[in-house]
Amino acid sequence: METIDIKYVQEMELSILQQIDEICKKHNLRYFLIGGTLIGAARHNGFIPWDDDLDIAMFRDDYEKFVKIAKSELSSPYLLKDFRYDNNYPRIFAKVFKTDTDYCSRYYQEALEEAGIWIDVFPIDLIKAKNLKKAKQKAERRLNLSWVFAVIDENRNKENNELSIKTKMLSKILRPLPIVALRKMMVKIYMLDNKKKCKYITNYCRGVKAQTMPIECYLPGKYLPFEGQDRLVPQEYHQVLTNSYGDYMKLPDKEEQAPKHDLVKKNK
Repeated sequence: METIDIKYVQEMELSILQQIDEICKKHNLRYFLIGGTLIGAARHNGFIPWDDDLDIAMFRDDYEKFVKIAKSELSSPYLLKDFRYDNNYPRIFAKVFKTDTDYCSRYYQEALEEAGIWIDVFPIDLIKAKNLKKAKQKAERRLNLSWVFAVIDENRNKENNELSIKTKMLSKILRPLPIVALRKMMVKIYMLDNKKKCKYITNYCRGVKAQTMPIECYLPGKYLPFEGQDRLVPQEYHQVLTNSYGDYMKLPDKEEQAPKHDLVKKNK
């Protein structure tokens, strides 16, 4: 197995984060450290030593503004990928790549013309509900509905006997639609409550069971040191992390202290 220079990977990710940070400050947009990156901030004041990715999230309004702005304001070697601008990009959340890096995910090297080390940028959506239990139920229903479109797209040109009759019927009706149209329909489902006054939020792209929570868990946010810079994190970051990871301050077993992504040397 190829040895990956994790320090180099993390340095490249910090370089991408700096570009994102400059755009967000210029346009008054707000992003939060999340996931393993947030664990790193809380536990290590920086990256988890073996972590090979960096994740941030934005509330949907800021996210949509960022995607449009970054598409035009980022310059080579920094490149934003979003499904609305590239049919070959397979996600419904954005990534910012640094295309001149030594490494890339094996998957993205094969799927995209230009790729490299990246940062994931996730949207946070609002949920209108009477209580947290109902918010989670509503988010899960919407996630399940949206994935019907993903299944339809995946199976549009083949017979899959495992699909339900309803899904097969929808597949026939929607088959003529391009992939971008199907993904836009998924996103519209996620955004149904975003113009309403809501008490709850969720992150559909990371799973709703642990990601649906009161909006106060994120707002107004606070700062934690991360690799020598103070970065915004969710206000109740302990609760956010505990929901997803349990005792996140405890180090995993030695054999689990390894990169999670299939990084390879880029074809030059």
